Amino acid sequence: MPNLTLTILVDNSTQQRGLLAEHGLAVWIDTGRQKILFDTGQGLALKHNAKRLGILLSTANAIVLSHGHYDHTGGLLEALAGTDGQKVFAHPKAFNSKYTGQDKQESRSIGMRETTRYATQKIAERHLVVTPTAIADDIWCTGPVPRHNSFETDDSHYFTDKSHSEADNLEDDQAMFIETKTGTIVLLGCAHAGVINTLEYIDELTSGAPMRVVLGGMHLQHASPQKINDTITALKRFSIQQLSPFHCTGFNAMCQLSQAFAEQFQWVGAGSRLSY
Repeated sequence: MPNLTLTILVDNSTQQRGLLAEHGLAVWIDTGRQKILFDTGQGLALKHNAKRLGILLSTANAIVLSHGHYDHTGGLLEALAGTDGQKVFAHPKAFNSKYTGQDKQESRSIGMRETTRYATQKIAERHLVVTPTAIADDIWCTGPVPRHNSFETDDSHYFTDKSHSEADNLEDDQAMFIETKTGTIVLLGCAHAGVINTLEYIDELTSGAPMRVVLGGMHLQHASPQKINDTITALKRFSIQQLSPFHCTGFNAMCQLSQAFAEQFQWVGAGSRLSY
């Protein structure tokens, strides 16, 4: 693979003046031969930030959705604008209705907008991902992640309907990984399946190749101190060369990770460009 550049287009914070921050995630992957958009944020920041950073969204060869929540799919219409129908890779359940709330009286929709769902059916070339799937040379999405670690049980309130009659276990959650000669680069959306479950699965899929970079959301914003400690302990098994959590990882967890991995940790945000 030639030089690889990852540009964070959307995050909860920014690293450059003039960019917008929002609760969301989007990463632009450029290999020189292929351009791939991983997630699209809420939709408020993607187009603005891409323009400021000199990135033409319509040149993407593919769009990968980590799961179906609004803060990862909200900018999909902007990403599809001006194209003849880009390839969109996502689990089938990413297009389903999704709700959250402490009870059904406080229920709110957190899934993909109806207009976005309709557009992907009419405009995009949808690829439904249920197993590890190649997006381009050496670039993969995992499909559903097996869940083995008891401490990574998701205790959030997610449902498939407004009345909260059916729990949503977010089977659509997936990650991306890029195979390079010096190790694997992992991109996490929210890691609802658990960051350790995800890394263990990618470790299996890559036959134990070194973890060169782990980048993205780790869903630790509301995690208990014990869960954060257990995650840090388990992360040390992978000998990660660069650790750059953001988005739903949460500031408290990021601070603890930065202390536990002082030499490997790199703070990032919207506008960060990482070249390998």
